[in-house]
Amino acid sequence: AFNLIIYDPDKYIKVDEGHFWASDTPSVKSAFYLLAYNYRVFNWIKLRDRATGEDFIFANVHLEETRSGTQTNQWGYTLDATTSSECRVKQAQLISDQLAAQAVGGIPIIQAGDYNSAQGTDPYNKILETGYQCVRDFAHVADTHGGYNAWNRASTEKFAKGDHVFTSPLCTSDMYDVRAEDDIDEETGYHISDHCPIYTTIQY
Repeated sequence: AFNLIIYDPDKYIKVDEGHFWASDTPSVKSAFYLLAYNYRVFNWIKLRDRATGEDFIFANVHLEETRSGTQTNQWGYTLDATTSSECRVKQAQLISDQLAAQAVGGIPIIQAGDYNSAQGTDPYNKILETGYQCVRDFAHVADTHGGYNAWNRASTEKFAKGDHVFTSPLCTSDMYDVRAEDDIDEETGYHISDHCPIYTTIQY
């Protein structure tokens, strides 16, 4: 399945779009068979700001899930916490390489989603090593809570910080906010998703 990227056509013009698979052959359906539990595909879109005429790229990301025990994937390989982390590191490098190839002229890039990786972990650090900055770190006002709520955790203090927004170095941000209260079902009192919405403003 392809994750949706929704944009406002009154503000932006779609210039280009594409996708690639998390594998050594990203142009065809495939995977890092020794490390991944399943196929992963990442989408990107190039948009033009109608007001300024400036282009930028946005990508939707969902890296390999974390793993505490062992599992056998559909190709017969045994996976564990080590292979899971190694897979996310490879995916993080691949994403950066693929997006860089689309950012002709050095236009800004924004990538966001569920990285299944907390700050300071190898996959998270790999994104930083490839030249990105985390919006939570440089926004003028930033929420310190994580976005993963496991469906029903009541306290935002316990939310895991696996969701991130990364940008090119020259981007700035006024705010980064985890909207936990916007994710509550009024009838049940539970979260309607296992990930809370994240709202941020980015300037480039």
